[in-house]
Amino acid sequence: MKGGSIISRASSSNSEVSNLTNSNLILHIGFEKNSSGYYVAEGKILGFTDLYNDSAMFQSCFVSKCLINVKAEASVKTTTQTHYEIKLSFSGDTAETLDIYITSAQFYGLNSTKCVSFNLGTSYQLKVPNSFTMNIYE
Repeated sequence: MKGGSIISRASSSNSEVSNLTNSNLILHIGFEKNSSGYYVAEGKILGFTDLYNDSAMFQSCFVSKCLINVKAEASVKTTTQTHYEIKLSFSGDTAETLDIYITSAQFYGLNSTKCVSFNLGTSYQLKVPNSFTMNIYE
């Protein structure tokens, strides 16, 4: 994974690929440290869920805009334990609540020896524009 990028992956409890939708996502975030000392990454998410419906894809992507911009910023503080503060921001050409849920995120590049994972517990429904901050302690 390239530093500075965000990749979304569909999460499915069903083993059949034909049932795969864009409704439950796992974000893979590869951070890159910028000149200010912050860790940053950017990517895009398709803003619709029915990946196998051509007319829905046409309506969502060609008639209106279907790409959602995702930005992540993180800072790492180490005292007695490591503290990751990560802000995720979502923006696009429309303002709406989508039937897309983020279930977890995996962060690369914050710790040189491992991937830092974050399970949201309950799925986060994607709203555009919106942002939220996660605090992870190790």
